[in-house]
Amino acid sequence: MSRLRLSFTQRLRLVFASLKRRGICILSTAFNDPITMTTPSPNIQYLIAIIAVSGVLLLIALRLLRKWQNKRETRLSNKKFPRSAVRTESSFKTSRKDVQESAAESLQSRFSIIRRLFILIFLVLFLAATSIPFLGSLPTAFISVFVAAVSVFVGIASKPFLENFIAGIVLTFSKPFRVGDTVLLDQEQYGTIEDITMTYTIVKLWDWKRYVVPNSQMMVKQFINLTLKDNHLWSYVEFWVAPDTDIALVEKVAIKAAEGSGAFTAHEKPQFWVMGMEQKAMRCWVAAWADSPANAWQLTSDIRLELISQFKILKISPSRVSVDIHGSSTSP
Repeated sequence: MSRLRLSFTQRLRLVFASLKRRGICILSTAFNDPITMTTPSPNIQYLIAIIAVSGVLLLIALRLLRKWQNKRETRLSNKKFPRSAVRTESSFKTSRKDVQESAAESLQSRFSIIRRLFILIFLVLFLAATSIPFLGSLPTAFISVFVAAVSVFVGIASKPFLENFIAGIVLTFSKPFRVGDTVLLDQEQYGTIEDITMTYTIVKLWDWKRYVVPNSQMMVKQFINLTLKDNHLWSYVEFWVAPDTDIALVEKVAIKAAEGSGAFTAHEKPQFWVMGMEQKAMRCWVAAWADSPANAWQLTSDIRLELISQFKILKISPSRVSVDIHGSSTSP
C-alpha cells in the first residue's frame, strides 16, 4: 500500500513525463533533479510570441477605445444642443432630446465600426506576421505579383471610399466639430451638424436644406465653428450714417436697440464703436452678447429693424455707401 502512495513531486514528474511522451513542450524548472524537456522549434516560439503580443495589444487598444467612447458620451450628455441654426416655431422642428439621442446613436455607430476595424486590422497583421516564416517556400515572383495586384485593386477601386472612411476616423478623434455644433462652411453655408457618418457629414442649413459633404473634403475645408468651446457669441451690426449726424444720439439709439431685443444676453452692456470715417459717411458698429448662434441671428435682425425704425422717427440719414470686394468704401 505504501508503494502506491506517491509524493506530490513524484506525481508532477509523472505528469511531465506523460506530456513529454505525447510531444507537448513545456517550459519548466526542475526540482532537485531537472526534467529534460525538448525545446520548441523557432517557428513555434515565433508563433507563440506573435499570439501573445497581438492579444495584449488588441486588448489595450479596445480598452482605450472604450475609455475614449465613454468620455465622448459623457460630454455628449452634458452638451446643450440647439434645435436649429435659426429660431423657429415650426411644428417640424426636432426636440433637443431627439437631437441628443441621434448624436449618441451616431457616436456609438462610429465607435462600433472603428472597434471592428481595429479587430480586422489586428487580424490581418496577425495573419501576415504568422506567414512570415513560410514566405521562403513561396516563389518571389508570385509574392510580388500578388502584392502588386492587391495594391492596384485597393488603390483604384477603393480610393474614394477609403479616403472618406479614413477621414471619418480622423474626424471622430480630432473633433474639429461634433453633432449639434453650428458652423459656417464656404463663407455662406450656415447651419448645424446633424450627423457624422464614417464617409460623409450632414449639415442642416438654416433653411432646413441638408448639405452633404464627404469627410475627405471636410478634412481640408476651412470653416467657422461657432460652438466649438461654448455657445455664446459677440454679435455686431455694421451701418453707415452721414458725417454731420449727432453721433451721441446714434450711439444711444444703437445701444437701446440691442438692449431691447429678446435675444440679447446681459453679460455686459452693448458696445458702440465708430469703425471708420469717410468723406461722406461714418461706419459704425453696435455689438452685444447672445447665448447661442440662433439667438445671435435673431439679435442682429432685431437691431437692424429697430435702427431702421428709429432712424426714420429721428430723421437720421443713413449714408448710402457701396463697398467693393476689397473692403474699401465709395459714395455714389
